Order: sequence, then structure tokens, then C-alpha cells
Amino acid sequence: MREVHTFLTLFITSPFLLLSAIGETFVIISGGIDLSVSGMIALTSTASAALLRAGWNPWVVMPLMVAMGAVIGTILGVLITYMKVQPFIATLAGMWFTRGICYIISDAEIRIYDPVYKLLSGQNS
Repeated sequence: MREVHTFLTLFITSPFLLLSAIGETFVIISGGIDLSVSGMIALTSTASAALLRAGWNPWVVMPLMVAMGAVIGTILGVLITYMKVQPFIATLAGMWFTRGICYIISDAEIRIYDPVYKLLSGQNS
């Protein structure tokens, strides 16, 4: 971290982790806890790669993954708010549920070779 290039590489290689860390910071500051973030990252990555491999349009897959995350987050929010399940337990269950769905989708790595993702990542070659 002493060199500027090393610091800036964080923004290039793993911006999703930075966004997740910022979101988790707000959750913790507000007095809550959310353990399902890692499972949601895994599920959206696995599901989007599987859909792309099946021939889906990437411009359909991206909003679909955002919607899927919103639906699962809403379900967890309803469990916590209206059913009075402890946030630790509800989000732990959400993490295990999403990780289980990932395993059902694929137990091996699925690579994404779509040119739209390369364009968005800045890899034009």
C-alpha cells in the first residue's frame, strides 16, 4: 500500500468488494449485522455466469441479478422486521441458502467470456 499503483489496483481488480465493505459499514454503524453478503456475491456471480453460458443476453442478465438480490434482501428484511427473527440468524440462513443455490447451479467454475463484460472491465483485447 506504499505505492499509489498498488492502492489504485484495488479499485480495478475488486470494486465489488469495496462496495460490499461500504454497504456493510453502514449496516454495522446502524447497529445491524448482515452475514448474507458473501452468499449474495457468490450467487449473483454463479447465476450470471450460468445464464451467460446458456446464451442469455448480458444486458438482460445484469438487471436480473440486481432484481434477484433485491428480492432475497426483501425476504430477509421481512423475516427480520415482521417475523421478528434475529438479524444474525436470518442473514446466516440467507448466506447458507444462497451458497446452497450456488452449489446447485454448479459445483465447478464457470468462466465468463462475454465481450460485453470485457468491454465493461476495460479489457478491449
